[in-house]
Amino acid sequence: MPFILLLFISLYSNAQTSATFTVTPNTTIAQTPGGAATYNTTINVPVNFNISDIHVSLDITHTWNDDLDIFLTSPAGTTVELSTDNGGNGDNYNVIFDDTSANILPTSNTTIAGTYRPEGSLSDFNDEDANGNWTLTITDDTNQDGGTINSISLEIFGTTVTQQSFEDGSLSGWTQGNGDEFDWSNGNNTTPSNGTGPQNGGSDGTRFLFIEASNPRATGHKAYLDRTFDFTNTANNKISFDYHMYSTAANSMGTLNLRVSTNGGASFSTPIFSETGNKGNVWNSNVTDLSAYDGLNVVLRFEGIVGGGTFWSSDAAIDNVIVAGTASTGSAPRIPITITADASSKEFGDADPVFTYQITSGALDSGDTLVGSLDRDAGEAVGNYNINQGSILNVNNPKYDITFISAIFSIGSKDTDGDGYADDIDVDLDNDGILNVDESCIIAGAAEPESDRIKYSDEGYDMYVIGGNANNGNGYKESGFEKGAYAKGLNLTVLNNANDFVFSAVGGEDNAASSAATFANGSLSYTTNANTTGRRNEFRETTGASFRSGTSEMHFILNLQLI
Repeated sequence: MPFILLLFISLYSNAQTSATFTVTPNTTIAQTPGGAATYNTTINVPVNFNISDIHVSLDITHTWNDDLDIFLTSPAGTTVELSTDNGGNGDNYNVIFDDTSANILPTSNTTIAGTYRPEGSLSDFNDEDANGNWTLTITDDTNQDGGTINSISLEIFGTTVTQQSFEDGSLSGWTQGNGDEFDWSNGNNTTPSNGTGPQNGGSDGTRFLFIEASNPRATGHKAYLDRTFDFTNTANNKISFDYHMYSTAANSMGTLNLRVSTNGGASFSTPIFSETGNKGNVWNSNVTDLSAYDGLNVVLRFEGIVGGGTFWSSDAAIDNVIVAGTASTGSAPRIPITITADASSKEFGDADPVFTYQITSGALDSGDTLVGSLDRDAGEAVGNYNINQGSILNVNNPKYDITFISAIFSIGSKDTDGDGYADDIDVDLDNDGILNVDESCIIAGAAEPESDRIKYSDEGYDMYVIGGNANNGNGYKESGFEKGAYAKGLNLTVLNNANDFVFSAVGGEDNAASSAATFANGSLSYTTNANTTGRRNEFRETTGASFRSGTSEMHFILNLQLI
């Protein structure tokens, strides 16, 4: 099998782009074949685009060039004469055939080298689809000399085209999308509903694709029509299509959108084309630029949405869908390079350094830098970790084919307080007598308690009391309860609303009794054994004015915290 090289190049920064397809068959042209012998070589072109120009390059080793007759045939069957009986007794072809060349093929005895105009016209291939098998036919019409067909290259200029006019009655490569309420249909001449949809066939033939908005459809129902396109080898991509949005019922025609997905249909863009409402009983044309998606695999989606009003009068249609682009530089061979990470280290607790690397094989083009950065395996314990390629990937550096060689990142021990214990095992990093586990739970920002607060502990509880705080809602701060909680790393939820508390109605004047309170995040009970005569001992939700004894007033806020 011959070696096949596909090379996409750009001639000038603002010029037409081209795709080059090369085969190296190394076919032997026998010296004594017993008469004329013909050799056919196939060049496969896997790209669909309309031809606007073509150049043919040949490298043939052969004595007595005059013996050779050379023709090129396209996949469509068009044959163009390149050279017949030229070069006399000169040896070898190393030639480019180009219609625009001013050089005429020599009939004198000479090597045929350089650029020449072919004897036929390569423009005969214009407007054909380049996709398929091309055939170079070489006939050696004399049995005295031989040689080798070394290589053949076709440089084809043109635009890629995918066109559907749906005349075969199918979706023509498009598929029904997922996640919608109904499907697109192929119509012929008209749609089933009166007063909506095309009335006299498609824009290119009699058929078209449309959404049928009749029952059981409803306002807002959607129909998706999807197709995947490979733009990795194309540039300047665009889509053109005709659309029909006609309804005789007022305010009934819905919406036609075009969206794009770059993740295989997992999600779609906002509409890159959108029309809503009646556009008349005519086919309208649209061209939408897709160059933002050059170099990508994309899914295009037509989205038809049923309108309001007389919803069944909402049959939108499309026809003559063409997706086109020029051959791109995207398939130019990537430059192979190898990057090797530099070994790195830090001490326990320090921030990571910036990871660096060296290019150990290949080289960047002048002025280029690689996009991305290295990273490493997760972890902060003392030990060794792999340095990884991170985001320095081919996808971020389309010009290069990157091979990555890892290195080791080491985290070493550190003794911050000089006590002979490494930080990763030292239980008191600052030698202050407080364990790290206790210090690490302290929350900053607690208010300082008032000087008259009372704090005491009983049976595993800390109790915080403050008197005379004038019902200001800050008793939990003035009593020191907030500071005590923060010291243990406990955040507080302050309950201030009427519905945060539920109190039992017990006790009364001269009848103190047990009392209970239920909070939004727990409950608390209170049992009294105090002298009940003339006293009322219970939990109450109240204002400061209710706490009175004779002419004096004392307010107490009791806060309890489990330790």
